Amino acid sequence: MFMLRRSAVSLLLFLGLSVREQRVFALECDPGICQGNPCTIATSHQLEPDCTLDFSGKDVTIGPNSRLASGTSGSLSIKARNLTVLGTIQFVNGWLNIDVDQDFRTGRTPGQGTISGLPSRDINTSSNIQISAGGDVILAGSTVFAAGSEASLLIYGNDVAIGSSIDIEGGPSGEGTDLEVFAGGRLQITTRIKMKGSQYGGPSAYFYSGGDIEIDAPIQTDKILPSYFYFSAGQNLIVNAAIRAQSSSAYGGSSVILLANGNVAVNAMVDARGHGSQAGGGDIEIAPLQPSGNVTIAANILDSGPDTAYSSQAPTIYIGPACTASIKGKLDARGDHQGSITIWYVSQLDLAGAKLFADPASSSFYGGGNTIGCACTGVDSNLVCHGGCIADPTGLSRSSARPPVTIAPTQLDPCS
Repeated sequence: MFMLRRSAVSLLLFLGLSVREQRVFALECDPGICQGNPCTIATSHQLEPDCTLDFSGKDVTIGPNSRLASGTSGSLSIKARNLTVLGTIQFVNGWLNIDVDQDFRTGRTPGQGTISGLPSRDINTSSNIQISAGGDVILAGSTVFAAGSEASLLIYGNDVAIGSSIDIEGGPSGEGTDLEVFAGGRLQITTRIKMKGSQYGGPSAYFYSGGDIEIDAPIQTDKILPSYFYFSAGQNLIVNAAIRAQSSSAYGGSSVILLANGNVAVNAMVDARGHGSQAGGGDIEIAPLQPSGNVTIAANILDSGPDTAYSSQAPTIYIGPACTASIKGKLDARGDHQGSITIWYVSQLDLAGAKLFADPASSSFYGGGNTIGCACTGVDSNLVCHGGCIADPTGLSRSSARPPVTIAPTQLDPCS
């Protein structure tokens, strides 16, 4: 009798433990985890693959001690009117889609405000995050992380503020990593962004805004495969922190494109140099898209690198056309033979304090030289320029340019 009673107790304990284990590890996908409006998800939940948490019409907060985790391959979608992440959203090998009608925020007062896409143990994995907001996107948590053979982060919003560190890391068998930010209004970056390419492709990043773009924290790569960084501001573009896009690969050089409908101000280094005997030089372009736009450069623009290795490209720095341009830093586009610098302006070019370094122009190679193109004083009916510059460049000395500058008057649209 005693043995029977003890066996019964043991069975009940086992069953109780099994129920508890199932409760801890059971996969779920139930929007009922957030009751009321507004509502807070206060506990952690292990989500099933291809889960959609539809909180449409609700203002949802993922609390500081909460963790929504999808531990197997598949997609995780979250819909809400407003969504605030103070805890953690984590998924493995797949897509995370966040779609809100109004604002999306992450924060860490309290909490961590972490979004994390992890690779699985398979060779070919992907981590892709897409955040779409009808209002603003404010990343103020600790980090947004995506890693896999191929990894990407896409952000769509009105005003976009990036105050969380962003890490996008590629891996074996992948063809590159991707970051795209589309802001209908203002875009500001106040915490560093770091990207690492995949086995067969480097990082690419695209930043678009209808208003200003202001870069107040470094953007950098792993300095291996060539990268492509493209910025296009609907109003002004201000660079207050370094953009580092160096490469050490034989597959060409990196590119950094800085464009704005208003003015472009570069107050921190832009570096697209190629390192090593096989690396190509980079391509850096800085230009206003409207005739009234101005360019100010108060930092070094570095683009040097070999240009005779297999698949390499010649270093190129291209500035303008701009209404006015002021350049105070060092521009370095030296390669083996073909590195060149070209500056176009209409009404004023101030080079006091600038240094221009390129390769000598040669009939044996295409490219090379320091060229300044100015708006000319007269144009005939065939748009052929006659005469010199409307306004000669100032602040230029022989010692500040190697090789010497070539002045090229040309037909340019007037400032307006």
